[in-house]
Amino acid sequence: MKGNRDKALAALLACSSVRAASEYSGISESTLWRYLKEPEFCTILDQRRAETMQRAAAALNEQLESAAQTIQAIMQDNTAPPQTRKCRKSGFRVCCKV
Repeated sequence: MKGNRDKALAALLACSSVRAASEYSGISESTLWRYLKEPEFCTILDQRRAETMQRAAAALNEQLESAAQTIQAIMQDNTAPPQTRKCRKSGFRVCCKV
């Protein structure tokens, strides 16, 4: 991909709508819709979306154990505010509506 198509890919990945991507990139909505009708463009966009999701999932997964340990430490801290003592007594699932 070259030029505007790369810019369009980045905008479509960063934005939640074609209109927002158009405003973000300065590329007209009609041009973005035309690109979205191109099979090669859609394939690349889908691949980049999948890569973005994989990176996000990996980043979250890396922090999951630390977050769970932090929550457990707060729930067991006798000096913590009453709201966390309620969580400790009733269980994380109930308190935090997971």
